[in-house]
Amino acid sequence: MDDAALQRLYAVPPEEFVAVRNALAKELVQAGNRKTAEEVKSLRKPTVVVWALNRVARDHRDGVEALLDAGERLRRAQQQAMGGDAGGLRESRHALDLGVRDLARAAARVLDAAGRGSAGADTQILNTLRAAAVDEGVGGRLLSGCLAHTAEPPSFPSAAGHGAVPVEERTAPRVEAGGELREARRRLRQVEAEVERLAKHAERLVAAAQRARREADDAEAEARSAEEHLSSLRLEADEAASTVRELERRSG
Repeated sequence: MDDAALQRLYAVPPEEFVAVRNALAKELVQAGNRKTAEEVKSLRKPTVVVWALNRVARDHRDGVEALLDAGERLRRAQQQAMGGDAGGLRESRHALDLGVRDLARAAARVLDAAGRGSAGADTQILNTLRAAAVDEGVGGRLLSGCLAHTAEPPSFPSAAGHGAVPVEERTAPRVEAGGELREARRRLRQVEAEVERLAKHAERLVAAAQRARREADDAEAEARSAEEHLSSLRLEADEAASTVRELERRSG
């Protein structure tokens, strides 16, 4: 799918998304790109929070790039901390927090200007930015300005940022803990398996919700078309009735 077309689509306000999406799909069908048209048609309308984040990504690309870079540095610092070197962990985490804060403020200003700011929106913005910092998929979509939905930061030990299980920030001597280490690794595998299971379940729920939203959008578009057709028929009926009355008057 054409990235430029997607960027234009996700740049429009949410209330205009369905109309622009359908028009783009129609153009693709006329151009013979039916498969791509179906992909476009399946895109659901983003929330106002997603729209604000995509706008921030377009207006503050340097800030988004800095956030993703901070997330990468934090992941490396966590890996080093697991090996006993926690020296760069605090600095990396601080850099990520600053990046999240600055972009969140920019998104809040966009929402306030549109009269759509709220505490709930602030939480979604923060969570999505933190997710973008540690998830390459979310981060890439945000950087392109084509984010489709909000996201939650991961909460398992290998994740970075808020909500993650923090790595100990100390330089005490490492102790080989034999049985404890094996048990910790076993528990880690269990947690990771549960995270994967829940992630797949969440994906299924999101897909179902997306289908429901698309069906609702299509029904809304059909209803508007029906109303327009009904108005046209009523106008024709009024004109026909007027013609009948005029002919009756002349013949009477």
